[in-house]
Amino acid sequence: MAAGMGAPKLVILTLGVAEMVSSVLMLCGFATNIAAIVISIIMLGAIFMKMFKWNTGFKESDKVGWEFDFILLLVAVAIFLTGPGVIAFQSYML
Repeated sequence: MAAGMGAPKLVILTLGVAEMVSSVLMLCGFATNIAAIVISIIMLGAIFMKMFKWNTGFKESDKVGWEFDFILLLVAVAIFLTGPGVIAFQSYML
C-alpha cells in the first residue's frame, strides 16, 4: 500500500495509527477537539493527494473519488466546533 501511495511505510503506518486513535478518542469523548483536528489534517492530506497527485475527481465511476474524505473532513470540523456532546464519557466523569 505504501509503495502505491509513494510514501515510506513508516509514514503510512503512523497515519493509520493516528487516524484510528483519533477516531476512538472522538467516539469516547476524550480529547475531542485534538482528535478532530488530527482527523481534519489527515483528511486534508488525503484530499490533496487524490486531487493533485493522483488526479482523482470528486466522484469517480471507475475508482474511489475524494467525496468520502470530504464528508469525514466536514464531520471532524463539525465535532471540533460543537464539542463531544452530552452523552460523551467525559460528561459522566465531571
